[in-house]
Amino acid sequence: MIKLDLSTYRTILSSRGENLSQLRRNQSDKIIDSTFTGDPTYRKVYILTSDGWKYEDVKYQRHTKASILKDAVDYYIQFRPKVHYPVGSYVIIPDDTDFNINLSEEELENPFSQPVNKRTQWWIIVGRDNANAFVRYNILKCNWNFKWIYNNEIQECFGCVRNANSYTSGSWSADMSISLDNITNAWLPDTWNVYGGDNLSSLGLYDTRTIHYDLRFMITRNIIHPKCYIVSKVDDTIPFGIIKMTMQQDDFDEHRDEPKLLLCNYYNDEGRIKVEEPEINDSGKPSSIEWRFVNDDGEIVSTPPSDFDYKLHVGKVYYFECIISNNDSNQIDWRISLDGNPDLGDNTKEYYENLITLNKFNNNLLALRVGKAGSLKQKHFILSVSDTSGNYYSSIELEVV
Repeated sequence: MIKLDLSTYRTILSSRGENLSQLRRNQSDKIIDSTFTGDPTYRKVYILTSDGWKYEDVKYQRHTKASILKDAVDYYIQFRPKVHYPVGSYVIIPDDTDFNINLSEEELENPFSQPVNKRTQWWIIVGRDNANAFVRYNILKCNWNFKWIYNNEIQECFGCVRNANSYTSGSWSADMSISLDNITNAWLPDTWNVYGGDNLSSLGLYDTRTIHYDLRFMITRNIIHPKCYIVSKVDDTIPFGIIKMTMQQDDFDEHRDEPKLLLCNYYNDEGRIKVEEPEINDSGKPSSIEWRFVNDDGEIVSTPPSDFDYKLHVGKVYYFECIISNNDSNQIDWRISLDGNPDLGDNTKEYYENLITLNKFNNNLLALRVGKAGSLKQKHFILSVSDTSGNYYSSIELEVV
């Protein structure tokens, strides 16, 4: 029989808690941990950390009752005792259709590759509730993929659109004008501060700190009559890890906005794409650019006139069609770039490129107008096409005579 002196016994007791309160809390933690998976609210979720995606155990609990009179309500999740994650973290939670998350094996490696219309199980941690003995986190359902342009690159972030807690008329009439009076809110993760700036690229995230006042978003399900919003307020302090935006409805600009991509300010004043050319993705998705011609009946045909020389003439209009290898309906982008002397400055190249006007008839058919400038003669251009991811890339060389 082993005998313990008072000092040893005190050490054993203190290892379980320095007082009775701590002892009971430790015992409660052990009970909660051992019975965690037996709770009906138990879920195995997929959560994004600064080191990548990982599985975690949670209890998924209702916070407030949903109602048609309320905005989108939040829910609670509770991790195992002493397990915590920062506010702003993405969490994928199984729904009532299956015990597992709805990601394929390929999508598990990069969940952001899952199509947006299938991201029905994505949530964001938006708050921490310390009121109870066991910490719980407020979560909101993600319901919109926000897209904007920063430094000529398309940025995006999956977040939450929330109806503003105020009633507006929709439109407001003054003596001389009519303006839109509709507002909405949005909550997005502060990706830089939640995941670290050095990890954004590897995690497939963009820096949401680039969101600023007067930035425009297209938030709509109707591309025939799309709705655009302009940022009027940004709050990134409370709670830390979440960016809250207030947006007022803005007019849709048919010359600058692209509803098929749900992107505002996609084109500049000359009607050219503002974003940088995407990196060519050699993914086995070929396409080709073919000349098209107008016959005597005004129809677009593939048969050229007998005297056609396949060159561009100053002041003339020409037609091209992109032939894609399958039936994918991706948005196709046409671009024109000056080919030749590498010593020409960017301003000079841009000047010549702006003399070539591109007008899309539809996603695949293009009208190209050559400006009436003698300096264009003997210049060579590259007409290229691809989708926004760099797939279906092809190009054709054109000479002005």
